[in-house]
Amino acid sequence: MLLTEYQDMNEHELLSAMREQFPNMLTQVADGDSFFFVPGEAELMFPFATLIRHDDAYEVFSQLNRPGVYRLNMGVGKARLRALVAESGHHDFTALDTLMPHPTYGPAGWLCILNPGAGTFETLRTLLATAYGRSEQRAGRRATIDTPDS
Repeated sequence: MLLTEYQDMNEHELLSAMREQFPNMLTQVADGDSFFFVPGEAELMFPFATLIRHDDAYEVFSQLNRPGVYRLNMGVGKARLRALVAESGHHDFTALDTLMPHPTYGPAGWLCILNPGAGTFETLRTLLATAYGRSEQRAGRRATIDTPDS
């Protein structure tokens, strides 16, 4: 089932849609949060997206300890991020179903959304594909660099 077929997406439906969209995606879970990698990037711990389910000592901006609230983060690149969200520097990081810069990694081109709703599914699918593609390119460049000359 494609991401656009869901009406109200909970985190389990989101994960299922991501697995269908990216069948080669690798997932690692740490402290209850999920980290998504393209093959070749997991060893370096550089995910293309993350699903965060709770606040911790480093991040309390989104108030993820609210019941049922989770945040999907995607590394879409600085230009794509600027094209999607205002650079005002003022964002309500607790708002649901709102694309915004990641509260910490926004300057590095990371976008986030808390509990995406029906209106954002197609955009979200495209953004995840962008993040996945960027990560594939990184892995490809690294493989070329790491390959010894024949």
